Amino acid sequence: MATQVKSSQYNIEQLQKAYNADQQVKYMHLEAEIELLLHQIRANKKEQN
Repeated sequence: MATQVKSSQYNIEQLQKAYNADQQVKYMHLEAEIELLLHQIRANKKEQN
């Protein structure tokens, strides 16, 4: 989990250098949505087992 946080912080820092604020917000929203979907998939797999 700590590695994920560091990686995420690194990604955000790289985005700040490369993209404008609007694109950064869109990227972070998509990243959060992906994390939510992965969490839901894992929860569904646990329910099935």
